[in-house]
Amino acid sequence: MIFSEDYWKDESEGQRVAAVSTGLSWKRMSPLLEAAETDYLRPLLGDTLTEEVDGIYWNLQPPERTPSEAEVLRVAQRAVLHLALWSNFDVLSVRVTDQGFQRQETDSWHPAYKYQEDNLRKQFRNTGLNSLDRLLELFEKNIEEFPRFATSPAYTVSQKELVRSTAEVQDVYDINSSRLVFLRLRPVLHQVEELTLQPAIGDTLYEGLRKLLDDGTTTIGSTDYAVESWEELREKCRKVVVMAAVRRLLRTTGTVTDRGAFFTETTATGGGNDSERAVSDTRLQLLLADAQQAYDGHLGRLTRYVATAFVDANGGNPHTVLHRYNDNDNGKAFWA
Repeated sequence: MIFSEDYWKDESEGQRVAAVSTGLSWKRMSPLLEAAETDYLRPLLGDTLTEEVDGIYWNLQPPERTPSEAEVLRVAQRAVLHLALWSNFDVLSVRVTDQGFQRQETDSWHPAYKYQEDNLRKQFRNTGLNSLDRLLELFEKNIEEFPRFATSPAYTVSQKELVRSTAEVQDVYDINSSRLVFLRLRPVLHQVEELTLQPAIGDTLYEGLRKLLDDGTTTIGSTDYAVESWEELREKCRKVVVMAAVRRLLRTTGTVTDRGAFFTETTATGGGNDSERAVSDTRLQLLLADAQQAYDGHLGRLTRYVATAFVDANGGNPHTVLHRYNDNDNGKAFWA
């Protein structure tokens, strides 16, 4: 774990990364911090990289840490502590005893107002998730110093993928440059690549594109295509796949964020608590329409490019399979 009792008590470790009181005891927080690291940090980074972060904390004194190691540790602690406070907010507000759950009041201190509790929950959650995102950014920028990041579940850059990084999604659709959102999109990107892109460009060209990404092969059959043509093809395919993935998430979940904030609104209820409810279908339909329009535009540009740059490998545009432009002559199908 990236916290310890001695530093928590003697060095005010908790106060360095969050606005908490010195009265927040190690005995109360220790199991919550350990659970937060297990539930949030370890699944994101994987066991190997998490152990490396723990090793920075336990095996290196502050003067021995490089600036990157010190920043990684600080951000990791910030994420774990805030997520521990968020996920255990109600637990910290009560005392659990053999007599049940009890709330303590004194003459000088009283529980926070409900609106304050709601705001604190949001702040703890957003700060924790933003810190996880910042942590991934640090590893990505300092991959030479943290090579184990390349084998972690959260590695967000791959030259063998059609959509290679967070920036390549941000270029098409605004995800606030979040690596957490990119990780959420990744399985959908893989799915729509096969179900949407492959039928659009045909099996032959799709297999050629996959070979290019896998080992750099630039030929299809006996034809060798220019590297520039392949790169232009990848760019156009990337935009189609990103918008297809965004469109699918909008339809199935109503959000493309890691926080589910796009399509919910907060309303005040009696007693000061906030409740969330779905925003009206009108706004969702507008966003879906915009996503569909962008997808159609990128798909149209892709199919036109394929028809001119990859004539021999073009599998045909399935969206125009029923179009007859002249007459019934020289066609395998005819209009009766």
